[in-house]
Amino acid sequence: METKLLESEKNFDSLKTKVEFLKESNRMSEDHFDNMDNLKLVNVDLEQQLSAAKLEIKEAPRKVCFLEMELEERSHHFEGLEAACL
Repeated sequence: METKLLESEKNFDSLKTKVEFLKESNRMSEDHFDNMDNLKLVNVDLEQQLSAAKLEIKEAPRKVCFLEMELEERSHHFEGLEAACL
């Protein structure tokens, strides 16, 4: 009888250790999934930033052209004012 009791205690301790191991594994898995979710959110944010940057790059030549035209117009206007002052 005493032998069975010792075996039961050993089995109980072994099962208790396994349960603790499984709980820790579960916590680690949950942390891993939380990190995966965070990485997905970061990835979405980076994709949005990339799209915005690509749009800015696309618009840059148009803006440069507009500014060049405005500069030329102001330059002509300045030449007219300069001629009137002389």
